[in-house]
Order: sequence, then structure tokens, then C-alpha cells
Amino acid sequence: MGRWMFALATAIAIALNPNIAKAEMTVKQLLKDYDDGTADNRRFIEMLISQTENGFSWANTYLDTSRHEARLYCVPDKFVLTGNQIIETLRREIEDSPKLAEAPFGYGILVVNMRVFPCKNSN
Repeated sequence: MGRWMFALATAIAIALNPNIAKAEMTVKQLLKDYDDGTADNRRFIEMLISQTENGFSWANTYLDTSRHEARLYCVPDKFVLTGNQIIETLRREIEDSPKLAEAPFGYGILVVNMRVFPCKNSN
């Protein structure tokens, strides 16, 4: 029952915030919404970013264990990225690579993680 309530609350929050509901929100828009948002909105964006990164983490696990292919990026063992850390990493990255600001935020997270956490070997 708790999962359903969380899913319902998340769906309502997305529906009520038109910027978050966009499928292709850019890194720039995400950072603007974060900076301009209330404390609750910032927490929601941090959760959204953390869950996006979690999806990439599972993709890495699948690539490594099921397909025996190289991971997309290699976060050190026992290191957990927080939403706030990812936000700050995105900010630094768009200073160095301004074009990334116009990319969809999920792509931005992937690119940043690939640059910050490169894999030393293929597996």
C-alpha cells in the first residue's frame, strides 16, 4: 500500500509541475527549476535525479553481469551519489561544456558520470 501511495503522490506532483512533466527537460531548465523552487520542489528534483542515476546504475549492473560488457561509468565501490552531488556536478560540467545545458537532463547526468567516473578497464 505504501508504494502505491508514493507512486500516486509522485504522479500528482509531476502533473502539478508542468516543467517536471516534460519528457525532455533540459539540464538548464532542471537547474533553474531547482534554484527557483521551494524546499519541497528541490527535494523532489533531487529525488528525480537520484532515481535517474539509480536507473543508470542498474543498467551498469545489467551490462556487467548479464551481457559481460563494459559499464557506462564506474562509481567507486560503496560510493553513493546524492541528488545534490549530481546537481553540483552538472553545474560544474556546463561551465566547461555549455552545450550540455541544452541536452535532456538524463543525458546530462549520464555524460557527467561518464566523465567523472571513467572505467579504468573494459570490465
